[in-house]
Amino acid sequence: MTHKLPDIDDLLEGINDPDVDSEVSIIPDKEHNKTDPDVVVDKNSRNGASVDTGPDCWKVFIALSEETGKENDKDMRLVCKLDRELADTLDECDINGLCRSDLVNNIVRAFLSSYLERMVKFKKERKSLFQNVDKA
Repeated sequence: MTHKLPDIDDLLEGINDPDVDSEVSIIPDKEHNKTDPDVVVDKNSRNGASVDTGPDCWKVFIALSEETGKENDKDMRLVCKLDRELADTLDECDINGLCRSDLVNNIVRAFLSSYLERMVKFKKERKSLFQNVDKA
């Protein structure tokens, strides 16, 4: 069983082709999202996906960022790698003097508290063998 691969010329056909009409119509976000004002198209997203900003997520984030008396147990933190562009963006922000890690934690907490009910359907089902063992 062999697969015939297309020629490189066939794959590259149309790329940088002067005959191809490359005119693209751009719809402003306000017109594009007339039905739901809380959904915006993320122009910087890698796939241009719509992002549901939610009316409360930003408010929750700001409230978390303004809490000064809250002691964060930084010893209980785990390492999570961010894309460079995200890290650079957060480093350029000065929100109540919070460091990048605090901002990421507040952003994730705000998102989870705002959309936890929607995320329930994505919860993984545990398939561990330990579930079948009774504690003795």
